[in-house]
Amino acid sequence: MPVYAWTSQQGTFSQAQQKLLAKAVTDIHCGATGAPRNVVRTIFNPGRHHRSYAGRPLRPQSE
Repeated sequence: MPVYAWTSQQGTFSQAQQKLLAKAVTDIHCGATGAPRNVVRTIFNPGRHHRSYAGRPLRPQSE
């Protein structure tokens, strides 16, 4: 099952924008792979502080 995750600061995307982005991701994935739409998952991870790793932990941005 394909999973696409977006991580951004709280409030970056409205609920309407999230729906549009999820639909666009699903359209692109299904168009490219032929997969059925119901298997594509798009997750939005809003949060001020999140953990990111790229070989080593990244520091959260200061306010």
